[in-house]
Amino acid sequence: MKRSKILATISPKTVRTILRLGEDSQLSALQVGHALEQLAQAGVDAFRLNMSFRRQMGDRFIEQVFAWFRKEKNRKARWVTVLVDLQGPKIRLGDLKSTEQPHPTPGAIDLRPPGLQIYPGEEFKLFYRSDKKRGISAASLGDRSHATVLLNEALFEQFGQLVRAGLRAGDGDGSEGLELHLGDGEPSFRVSTPNDVRRSHIRCTVVLGGTLVGGRGIMPKRIPLDIAPITDKDRRDLHFLLEVGAEFISYVALSFVKSPLEILELKRMIQGKKSIRTLTEKLLPVARERTRSARTRFSPHVIAKIETVQAVEPGNIEAIIDVADGVMVARGDLGLQLDVEAVPTKQKEIIKLCNLRGKPVITATQMLDSMEKAPRPKRPEVADVFNAVMDGTDALMLSGETSQGDFPLESIRMMERIIQSAETYYFSQPRNVIADWQQLDRELADIVGAASARRSRTRSRFDSKSMDEPLRKFVAQFYRDKEIKSQRQSVTDRISLSAWVLSEVPEVQAILAASTSGRTARMISRFRPFLPVIGATHDEVNRRKLILSYGIIPINVGPAFTSTERLHQACVRRLKAGGFLTAAGSTEKGDQLIFVLGTPQGEPGTTNQIQLRSLGNLRWTKWRVRPET
Repeated sequence: MKRSKILATISPKTVRTILRLGEDSQLSALQVGHALEQLAQAGVDAFRLNMSFRRQMGDRFIEQVFAWFRKEKNRKARWVTVLVDLQGPKIRLGDLKSTEQPHPTPGAIDLRPPGLQIYPGEEFKLFYRSDKKRGISAASLGDRSHATVLLNEALFEQFGQLVRAGLRAGDGDGSEGLELHLGDGEPSFRVSTPNDVRRSHIRCTVVLGGTLVGGRGIMPKRIPLDIAPITDKDRRDLHFLLEVGAEFISYVALSFVKSPLEILELKRMIQGKKSIRTLTEKLLPVARERTRSARTRFSPHVIAKIETVQAVEPGNIEAIIDVADGVMVARGDLGLQLDVEAVPTKQKEIIKLCNLRGKPVITATQMLDSMEKAPRPKRPEVADVFNAVMDGTDALMLSGETSQGDFPLESIRMMERIIQSAETYYFSQPRNVIADWQQLDRELADIVGAASARRSRTRSRFDSKSMDEPLRKFVAQFYRDKEIKSQRQSVTDRISLSAWVLSEVPEVQAILAASTSGRTARMISRFRPFLPVIGATHDEVNRRKLILSYGIIPINVGPAFTSTERLHQACVRRLKAGGFLTAAGSTEKGDQLIFVLGTPQGEPGTTNQIQLRSLGNLRWTKWRVRPET
């Protein structure tokens, strides 16, 4: 059983590579579905649609992806889900005049990606405003001497002001200069003084040479990116995505998050969409049940991408985790904003914070980067994945390896093997359950108290008359709901801890956590139990949201039941139908499982019971992790 999950970025190139089709071939829905099936079989748990490349992917491809989910939702697509990644205020290079790779010397091997080569010491101009004298507009093609700077495909006219402010903030006069990185850090430029920021362009010097490729991101080092994270493009993309696939989008990732308010703004936007109201009506036929909290329950979870210097500031990162449903450690841009040696520390700190809060955390960027062009990874990359699993990440993300690389299936299979190796090692290490229990009990108590005080400060900070009135009301209600949940958190924490300790009983083979939203399963999963955690929910939307959480097997048992016994029986029937339980032989005895639930059923946040239940003559068979007893 693989407990850590795999998130794979997909594109039309993914499909063409897997099916060995030509670069210009038109893809059919059947071909897209066939490729997605192979990816799922190889070990993918969630597909990522990167909306930075919506134009390159094409809306037809995105529609074909969701068509496969609708067709195969109860079969081949049952154990996978979708994360959509909004572009946010990504600053990018415009297109270049040529992206053709020069012909290598006969007999030589040229591993450079297509693009234009630039070299250290060369002067370069970055145009952020139109310049009629030089014939520069947003559509102008760059070359080895200049390029345009775009924000969502329009000239980014505030870029000069942003850079100038960063230069002046350095040491008072900007004499140290400012670094501008492209892509994941290669190549890079230096802007020396505020005088290099001209009316239409920025004059800079190439520091680290490399291949210049149109569309690559630009990240200024250490400059606070004071740009609204939700752009008009993001709003259009979100509307389109929810219209074509609301039922199967479990997560929406927001780029360049800087504060909790930005997460709440996206949540309000999602919950106000007609497609979410329609989905709520479909899942809750009784009109009086379609409350605000119901729309919240059926809305996709919001993932905060941590990639700015503001996001990782002490106090702010905790406040962001308070309101986000999960976090992505986006090490690419984060490593360009911070010193690169600081990123591993931040990664470990963020993973631990998320683990203690029961929030899914994704580790992303260059996990198996060399596998874009090679069938085997480099050893440091293997160690990187291994250590991320040991740190406690819920999911690991593949980007270019699967979306643009030549070995997408091989990358996934390799990732799965490394995960299994890391988990085997992790669970082979001795653990003092009682000592861990006592330490965790203290840490969780501290977290509940600190979170309550922090929410009060954050709420008052955002309760501003200048704020948009609908957003102000949404924020106020959100924090009121959070405070109510916080009052119940101590009970949930202790029951979850008790379930983890009880899982040491040799006869127990699994932990069954039943809840409306799936939160109880996440609360248990955060302690990384040796046994699989079965997350039983009452609808498909929330079942799919559990797919990306560590060690959870999600099942849907249908609407809430009137008694605990009926709920347990429904869970057993579902597990039998899925092949997880089978009748014991005449000489065998049945297994036991830990049953965690809340009453009254159907009401989120009421986890208050734990039971040790016998399965009668049934035995846990699929993904059995404990030796026969």
